[in-house]
Amino acid sequence: MDYLCAAGASQRSVAVQFGVPQQYINRHFRAHVSERYKQMVGASHNETFEQLVAAATEANSESVSLLNLIIRGHSSMWALALEASDHKLMTAHSSRILQALEVRSRITMELAPSGGVTINNFLLRDAAELVNTLRDNQDAVAKIESWYRWRTQGRLIEAKADVEAAD
Repeated sequence: MDYLCAAGASQRSVAVQFGVPQQYINRHFRAHVSERYKQMVGASHNETFEQLVAAATEANSESVSLLNLIIRGHSSMWALALEASDHKLMTAHSSRILQALEVRSRITMELAPSGGVTINNFLLRDAAELVNTLRDNQDAVAKIESWYRWRTQGRLIEAKADVEAAD
């Protein structure tokens, strides 16, 4: 209920959906749902696909900025632990730094192997979504299939299934 109201659904429709009086929804939403939660849900709600793409692009940038802050914060705490000769805290903070560095490198592809084959799940998901979006456009489908045949020519293993159907 909180999410629906914070995302912009009318309190009347939420009350009808859950079978409670609208006054209860209104009172609960005002008294118990924080402004921070309302802002977070409002920020994550996208009216159009273009807004979703823009938000995803900004989110990657924000994620990297946040990870950089986390790295700097734990680096500072690690340095304080070093001065205090607190090896347990040094180990804990260095572990957090390494985790944040790993996540950041995945986002920015800093540690992507050079050459060879790199499979990027984000690109694969995007390609699948594009194909799904264009499936009703026969010209686009034909061009994609033609390109894929050219791209995989000589690289696919041809095989016949030698299996009988089970009853």
